[in-house]
Amino acid sequence: MNIRREFLIGVLVVVSIVLLYFGLSYLKGVNLLQKQQKFYGVYDNAAGLQASNPVILNGYKIGIVKAVHLHENGSGKIVVEVLLRDANLLIPRDTKLEIYDADLFGGKAIQLVLGTSADLAENKDTLQTGISLGLAESVKQEIEPLKQKTTQLF
Repeated sequence: MNIRREFLIGVLVVVSIVLLYFGLSYLKGVNLLQKQQKFYGVYDNAAGLQASNPVILNGYKIGIVKAVHLHENGSGKIVVEVLLRDANLLIPRDTKLEIYDADLFGGKAIQLVLGTSADLAENKDTLQTGISLGLAESVKQEIEPLKQKTTQLF
């Protein structure tokens, strides 16, 4: 009788740990039961991008940023790992992962700009990268020449 009780407690603990793992993964936005595609991007500047930021295609969230870390070779470049929920999405090899401002409060996201290449990118490929200017940067670039002209005028 004592062995049966210990066995049930052991099974309960194992099931609880598995449910906790799946639950935390779900809360992070990762569905472990769905096939996904993983791609990488290498940036000089991450521009405030963080793990769990959305990946957007044509205004629709198709994935998340899984991880952001420094490149292993010590170059100081930032490696971004992106998970796409749809395994059937055909990604051309010249597709670009572009960081942009998702909102006015400085939240960042990655926009997937599909390329036109006939070759398709495979899972775990490294894609081209870019950074789109946000609202603040655009205004700053517009005002900078005006500031220089007024400084010269004075």
